[in-house]
Amino acid sequence: MKVLGVLIMKICKREILLILILTMSVTMFGTAVQANSTKQSSLIVATGSSVPVDACIPTKLKDKAVQFKTSDGILLSGLLLGEGSKGVTLGHASGWDVCSWLPMAEKLADHGYQVILWSYRYNNPNGEATGKSLSREDLDVLAAAQVLTERGVTKIVSAGASIGGTSSAVAAPHIPQLAGLAILSSPRTLLGSESPPNLSAVEASKNIRVPSFFAVSTNDPTGDYYSEVEALYKASASEQKEFVAIDEYAHGTDMLSDTLQGETWYSKGKIIDRTQGKQLTDKLWAFFLRTLGDPDQTNESLASSDSDKTQQEPIYDKGKGVLNESVTKNDERITFKWIGGILLVALITIGGLFVIKCKRRRP
Repeated sequence: MKVLGVLIMKICKREILLILILTMSVTMFGTAVQANSTKQSSLIVATGSSVPVDACIPTKLKDKAVQFKTSDGILLSGLLLGEGSKGVTLGHASGWDVCSWLPMAEKLADHGYQVILWSYRYNNPNGEATGKSLSREDLDVLAAAQVLTERGVTKIVSAGASIGGTSSAVAAPHIPQLAGLAILSSPRTLLGSESPPNLSAVEASKNIRVPSFFAVSTNDPTGDYYSEVEALYKASASEQKEFVAIDEYAHGTDMLSDTLQGETWYSKGKIIDRTQGKQLTDKLWAFFLRTLGDPDQTNESLASSDSDKTQQEPIYDKGKGVLNESVTKNDERITFKWIGGILLVALITIGGLFVIKCKRRRP
């Protein structure tokens, strides 16, 4: 202790100045590291009317176009609608186009949500994917979710029709901001019976605990999807899940009354009764409001408290081929703040002791 006292007594103004410089350096270094830790490279390549979009998109919405890149380098084009901290990804069915979700997307955007809907990698104006990459629609969903995250969205419902629902389910456990999942008329895997576990929506559903919505038609003209959707429903680990079956002659988004007006290519000239479709649309809309919270409500916590309780921790497994990196989590920044704060207090305390000892040395 005597030795320590002697050393302290020898400290003068020059050493105190050095300590102050070190203190400021630690503070500035902490700020730099924190900023660096939260920096994400943007997936967005271009926005606005110059982006190539599907021919079905109306002229009035072309300024809402967005082009972004998936983790395996595929460029996708779509629409980014609305504002807010809560969002929805909408994946379309194979053989359908991005506009199949457009009525619902515009309604969500008008209601205060951010919405992204895009053409999958094998659809125009994309069409870049080849070989095995054609079946990685899940990476499209992950990229779309990250675009929403870049724009400040903190809660996401991943929704899709047919293969769009399957890919949404496969991607869902890897979306850190996942708040809910909604699928319509979706098969259980991306590649049929030969699909590996990482492309199985059934396997993914075992890790999905957020509120989930499943819908199917018993009279689906494209095939028997009842057993497929039922398998996904049963596999889901969610304690808040809903299964809706209707008898209308429709598939995917065509089950929703807002996206099917009268005849379709498979209705064989018959006008379809939309009663059940209207009911399904209302149920899906209620699911969005219940899961994300209604932005129009003064106290939206009442509408979203249940979904907050069941929001899952993201699952990251490189062996499953999910290439997108997660967004830096808030707890990592908080941990660094604690460490930086402790170091700063320690340096200030030591500096104070030095000042006191130096004053005692003065004649």
